[in-house]
Amino acid sequence: MSGDVVALILSSQAFVFLIQFFVSRHFAKKDKNESIMRTVSVLTYNALSEKLERLLTKGFATPEERRDVKILYDEYKANGWNGDMDSRLERVYDLPTADLKKSGD
Repeated sequence: MSGDVVALILSSQAFVFLIQFFVSRHFAKKDKNESIMRTVSVLTYNALSEKLERLLTKGFATPEERRDVKILYDEYKANGWNGDMDSRLERVYDLPTADLKKSGD
C-alpha cells in the first residue's frame, strides 16, 4: 500500500509540474509575442516618420512614394497610434508629384 501512496504522490507532483510548465510556457510565449508586436509597431512608427520627413525635405512625392506612405500610415493607425503623423501626412499629400525645380530648368 505504501508503494501505491508513493506512486500517487509522485504522479500528482509530476502532474502539477507539467501544469506549471505548460502555463509558464504559454505566458512566456504570450509575453514574447507582445514584445514582438510592440517592436514592430515602434519600427513602423519610425519608418513612417523618417519617410515623411524625407519627402517633406525633398519637396515632392511621387505616386509610388505616396502609396508607400499610405501603407505605413495604415499600419501606424492599426497599431493604435494617433495624431502626430496626420499633419505631416497631409503636408506630403499637398506636395507636387514631380520635382518642380528640376522641370523648370
